[in-house]
Amino acid sequence: MPFVASLAAFRAPVPSERLEAGVVALLFAVGVLLTPWEALAGFTFYDFHVYVENFQPDQESLREMHDLRSPLEFFTYEILWDEFVRLLVRIAGDPYLVMKAISGFVLWVNAYLLYRRYGYLLPTLMMLNPLFLDFALSQLRLAFAISLLLIALSMRSRVLPLCLVAATLFIHTSTPLFIGLFLVAKYVERHGQEWQLHRILAIAGVVCAALIFLLAFGREALLLVMEDRRASVYSDPDSSSSLMYVSFWFGLLAMQCLAGREYLRRPDNLYAAMILFLFVGLTMLGTYGSRFAAAAYPVVVAATLNLPAENRNVVLPTFLAFQIIQLLYWFGIIY
Repeated sequence: MPFVASLAAFRAPVPSERLEAGVVALLFAVGVLLTPWEALAGFTFYDFHVYVENFQPDQESLREMHDLRSPLEFFTYEILWDEFVRLLVRIAGDPYLVMKAISGFVLWVNAYLLYRRYGYLLPTLMMLNPLFLDFALSQLRLAFAISLLLIALSMRSRVLPLCLVAATLFIHTSTPLFIGLFLVAKYVERHGQEWQLHRILAIAGVVCAALIFLLAFGREALLLVMEDRRASVYSDPDSSSSLMYVSFWFGLLAMQCLAGREYLRRPDNLYAAMILFLFVGLTMLGTYGSRFAAAAYPVVVAATLNLPAENRNVVLPTFLAFQIIQLLYWFGIIY
């Protein structure tokens, strides 16, 4: 079939020059930033505008407001994000420009890492997904932290990546979860050479089930123990995704599990599968979980493109068709 044949084009040689991938990624980031999504779709990127308001030059910093002193307070108040953005605002003078620059950085990092491995066409199409666009253009604190983690994981040296990982802990308190899942995936890669598929699935399943239980039933208690200011945030059941929406991601997870042992031993593939497990499990329990899929979206794209041909030729057309439906819904064309 011509369509299936065109989908296989992503196996064309990956650009050898980093500069070329970087330039194309920059063009993608600028194009997304210049597109008037809010005007076209008739909605507002709520978190983006909250950030712009909170980082006005006359606003007091969190450190000054709460007299923060201890490392635990720096962690729970995500002090590095607050101080870093305020520094950029002092330099640029306009928090709107700073937020746009952070969005551009997030878009560039995600596009560059995908372009270097998979070429341009399919990664570009798959990144034009409402889940990812809302994440990169609105949920900037987590998006920035995850981008730093992606940079750290792509570097070969040891000291700088460790510094970046440490910095993310004080940008968003959820980063230990993402770091932990990646360490599980690396452990399976390193020690699971002789493991059967069911053992890999069992380990990943137990870890994810424990996290789902903690996030669904113990999140508020954990935050209260840490004296986190958001102990009651995200408890609204209306914030969870619909079962119809999550069914596609469940299907993708199933195709990953069916891809076999060698596929799941790759860290990016197993990491993406565990993130989707979290998303599906939390949604089934009526808990907000879509941000996990959004945060890991470039890895999910990579894992999708890594699928064996027989799985990929089913998943990719379905993925793109589902994305068209998402865009139509996002723009209010269908309800």
